[in-house]
Amino acid sequence: MSDYIPQSVVVTSADYNGHDWDGNPFRWEADVLAPKWLIDALASGDLEPGTPNHTDYAEWRVKTPGGEAWASPGDAIVRQEDGTLRVRRYRPSGGQFAPRP
Repeated sequence: MSDYIPQSVVVTSADYNGHDWDGNPFRWEADVLAPKWLIDALASGDLEPGTPNHTDYAEWRVKTPGGEAWASPGDAIVRQEDGTLRVRRYRPSGGQFAPRP
């Protein structure tokens, strides 16, 4: 069994006008600096901001093994052991993240 702990960031509701942010669009726990995998995913295009349904804040288009997924504020973007990205939606009642449909 692997001792790997999935790494994740949570999407915030920072205002986004298509070019600029009014705050950090992600929240993470461990480090003060952004995780390297997050910077790499942004640089490679595996993670891109978009405003498909509104212009107040960004959602994130995430390339996953199953295709494209969208992460909204409150959702977690998780990096798996194999380096792939997944989107998880927070379930407040259970206090856990679950796959986003």
